[in-house]
Amino acid sequence: MNGRYNVGGNPDGAEMKEKRAWSKPEPESRLSVNSFRGILLTVCAVLLMEPFFPNRSIGDPGLFLWIANLLTVYLFGTIPGLISAALLCAYIAIGPLIPGSAFEHTPKNELRIVGSAIIFGTSSLLVGLVRAKIQKEARRASNASREAEMEADLRHRAELHLRDSETLRRLVVESSMDAIAACDKDGHIILWNRHAEEMFGWSAAEAMGRPIQEQVDVAWTDGPSLPFAHRLESRGCARGERGFDVELYVVPHESPEGRIFMFFIRDISERKAAEAAIQTLNASLEERVAERTAELTAKNEELEGFSFAISHDMRSPLRSIVANARFVLEDERDRVSADGRLSLERLAGSAMQMSLMVDDLLRYARLGNQAVRIEPIALSEIAASARSEVLVSYPQATIEIEPSLEAMGDSMLMSMVLVNLFDNACKYSRAGEPARVTFGKIEQGGEPVFFVRDNGIGFNMAHADKLFRPFERLHSESEYPGTGFGLANVRRSIARQRGRVWVDSTPGQGTTFSSP
Repeated sequence: MNGRYNVGGNPDGAEMKEKRAWSKPEPESRLSVNSFRGILLTVCAVLLMEPFFPNRSIGDPGLFLWIANLLTVYLFGTIPGLISAALLCAYIAIGPLIPGSAFEHTPKNELRIVGSAIIFGTSSLLVGLVRAKIQKEARRASNASREAEMEADLRHRAELHLRDSETLRRLVVESSMDAIAACDKDGHIILWNRHAEEMFGWSAAEAMGRPIQEQVDVAWTDGPSLPFAHRLESRGCARGERGFDVELYVVPHESPEGRIFMFFIRDISERKAAEAAIQTLNASLEERVAERTAELTAKNEELEGFSFAISHDMRSPLRSIVANARFVLEDERDRVSADGRLSLERLAGSAMQMSLMVDDLLRYARLGNQAVRIEPIALSEIAASARSEVLVSYPQATIEIEPSLEAMGDSMLMSMVLVNLFDNACKYSRAGEPARVTFGKIEQGGEPVFFVRDNGIGFNMAHADKLFRPFERLHSESEYPGTGFGLANVRRSIARQRGRVWVDSTPGQGTTFSSP
């Protein structure tokens, strides 16, 4: 399209430029060339006259020169003609003085010279004016012809532009993936594209003039009763009264024939079906989640009840075993052999260990039901309290606490976490070297991370996944006594506060527990 005409250009500007180019006067260089040509023609006329008019009166040669002067004016213009007239008058004046010239025997007469100058000059001016008039009319006719040609060309280009614009508009409308319809102010269809034919089942010829309300559910009062330039959902009715969901986008347009309304219609039946399926699936998932949650809650309650019952029912027998074993050891010591005393001591120790495990199991079970209160807490103060509790069992240990540490969490749970971590760090110290424990904070990945670092025996990271499981131990009870619940309680307490904990350790170099 752009190859034939300039879309959006200004043909009037180009026309004015051409007009100015046609009507501007001749340049001075052309005037000089014409003057030189006029002088040359005059000289040639004089030279040609000499052989034909030797020793004649001014009549015949004067007529010849006058014709030559008029020819100069006609061919080259007024100014070259006046220059030619001046040269010829000069020649007539000095001709009688030139031997062998056509005016050699003509008596010198000043009146004749003046008359010749007047005749030549006047005729030059008159012929020049006539020539200028003719040229002006010719130029005007030429300009009018060119203007007519330009107007015809511009009109042709405008027609091509209009035709191509109409072709492009039809191409856009027909190739749209949406149904496009146009209605007049009364709601009668005046445009119906190919996709509208496919969507509603009516051909363009059949749809023309039909009310748009038969195709889409829209109220009409001098136009559609809905907001313009907004996407709205409605119902469509295809041929055969098949209803389906549509999305409308209506735009008003002022045309020379009056106001029309453009309807852009999209079939959203598949989208609606997908949304309904998703809603059904969500409802089903919510129901299933609720059922599973109820099941898990019931199982947890059963497990917690079972744990409480087991721990409560086992405490009395264990206490009885420990009490009877100690009674025998104290009151019947002389009557029991050395091997018997050793067996009774082991029995009492195992019963005590079993009692501690029952207590830890009960504590672990209660963590799931304990109410969690997340609030700003002073970690340094909680850590100081935990340190005092742990140093009772490990007086040789050193526990350093970074001051003014604060976080969001549950104070009771964090107290349990720090007691367990400090106790664990002091317990697994290297032989002959007092435990040194540090509690502080670092920045890692743009967030604060709290850590407990010790100089203990460490462990192989290949076994790190076992560390936080109940009853899991990396060392024997004879080396490091315990029940295997301490770090399990740490992990569960931090998880209840929506946190996480990890460990990094190297054998013989210590261990670091971290939590954001």
